Amino acid sequence: MSRFDDANERLLSALDRLERIAERQDAAAESPGAESPGAGSSGEGAAGPDGETEALREALDASRRANAALRASRDDVSVRLDGAIERLSRVLGE
Repeated sequence: MSRFDDANERLLSALDRLERIAERQDAAAESPGAESPGAGSSGEGAAGPDGETEALREALDASRRANAALRASRDDVSVRLDGAIERLSRVLGE
């Protein structure tokens, strides 16, 4: 289950980062003079928030794909274990 837990943790981390970025962008849009030339002086130019957002979206998509693959594996293992337990129960006469 470790791979599943790792993927879930990455997914939650990516969601947290996306939420923080959305909050910053909302705050910047609400502040007066958000479009002024000095607004990008924090080191985030044209590639700043948008580039970071795109990278986070890609990481989130990758985490979702990994999460789906791990869920499918988990489901397969669960079915196989249930079958093995059922066969053992029949062999033992329970």
